[in-house]
This record gives sequence, C-alpha cells and structure tokens, in this order.
Amino acid sequence: MKKIICIMSVIILLFAGVGSYAYVKVINSPEYALKTILSDVKENGVEGLMPHLTGNAKELVEKAQALSENALVSSILSFFDTDKYTEVLMKELSKVEWSLGDILKSSDKASVSLDFNYEDTLTGTVTLTLIQEEKEWKINDINFSDISYSKTSSSDASSQ
Repeated sequence: MKKIICIMSVIILLFAGVGSYAYVKVINSPEYALKTILSDVKENGVEGLMPHLTGNAKELVEKAQALSENALVSSILSFFDTDKYTEVLMKELSKVEWSLGDILKSSDKASVSLDFNYEDTLTGTVTLTLIQEEKEWKINDINFSDISYSKTSSSDASSQ
C-alpha cells in the first residue's frame, strides 16, 4: 500500500512539474500573449487592445485615440490624405490583417515585429516592446516603420 501511495505521489508531482513547465514556456510567453492580444483586437478593436498596454504604449494609443475622435483634427487631416494612417488604424483596427515577424526575447522583455495590411491601402511594420508586468506580458512601447499609404486598394485597381 505504501508503494502505491509513493508511486502515485511521484506521478502527481511529475504531472505538476510538467504542467508548471508548460505554463512558463508556452502560456506565459510573449508569443502566446501576442496571440491573445491580436485576438482581442480582432474582436473588439482598440477597446480590446487597451488592457494589454502599459507605459509609453498606453500613452501613445490614448493620444492617438483622442486625436482620431477629435472633430477638428479629423477635418484638418482630411485635407492631407497621406496622414490618415493613425485615424484608419484607430477606427478600423479590427479589420487590419497582421502577420508575425521577428521575435527577440529575454526573461522579462521582448521585441516583436508585426507586419500589417489594411485593405492594401495602408501597410507597414509595427515593432512592439513587451515587458512582464505582474507575470503578464504587456505592450510597453510601439514604433511604426515602413508605412505606406495608397489611395487605391488592389480591389479598386482590379475593378478599373
């Protein structure tokens, strides 16, 4: 009977160890956090993004959101077609297609490149810096690069 209890205890401890390892390496990883973030953004737009932000990223998104909702700023930007990327991203974030690029990570920080495409009119790369805050990966900084804006999408061009 004691042997059975010892064997069962070892098996339970082994499963607990494997489960803990899986949590740390898979579920509590920047990649899994990004999958969750992108899923929330796809489902809820900017509102799905906000709980995953901290630091500079939160400030940047709040400022961009305030600007995109400001009627005066929107009417001024309407004169400058090339500066619409912030407004488009904020209003149509759930419709943007994302693809994962490079991931560089350490134990408490990660840098991730995401390529985005909004209906072939707005494309580019976003580099996210993630940090662990209370054992949860959050976006701390956002940098845009290689952004291009085209007035006609490929669907518009093919219909002409």
